[in-house]
Amino acid sequence: MNWMTQCLMVVLSLSTIGLPIDKISDPSKTTNPPIEIAPGWEERTEWPDDYPRPPKSPQSLFFIQRNLNTNTIVYDVDLKDGMIKSNHPIDAYWLRYGENGARQDLSWLQAVLAYGYTSKKIETSYRIKLKAYNDRYLQLQQVAGNWKAVMKINNIDCYLQNIYVYADESGIFPDVKYVDIYGLHPVTGALEVERILNE
Repeated sequence: MNWMTQCLMVVLSLSTIGLPIDKISDPSKTTNPPIEIAPGWEERTEWPDDYPRPPKSPQSLFFIQRNLNTNTIVYDVDLKDGMIKSNHPIDAYWLRYGENGARQDLSWLQAVLAYGYTSKKIETSYRIKLKAYNDRYLQLQQVAGNWKAVMKINNIDCYLQNIYVYADESGIFPDVKYVDIYGLHPVTGALEVERILNE
């Protein structure tokens, strides 16, 4: 089961009980303005310019955004006293830009089904699989003293920067159209982008 199929199943299951996936920890929150809908998604070439970019820190790894709203799932390396936590190498959380921009921990359901991960230590690095995407793992490794999330993008090992998920929300059920993966080439620093269509 690929990322988009699995994400769609989670979104559908939550939609049927009236709880959007990023609201399940606090259903009283108000929703954002109307979202962009298909048709026209085929012409989109990149994620929206007006979407917020989370602030960078030495712990920053990557983030996920969706066309549903600007709320962002952020993934940082989880350090204590300068050392990575072997049983919990990544700190995943929301930055709720659609509300007040505050940090919010993932709910248990979000961590287990959608935005969490599994990890396995391999020598000095960690193999990470996102819960929502079992088809492509990433490697958490140190590069020049900083931790990087390395993922194959266009068959090149790149430093993962962000992921954008586009779904058509105009129908009864959401329909994930594509996922864009953005990373930096480890040698040239050039931006690499790969679009995975839900076919």
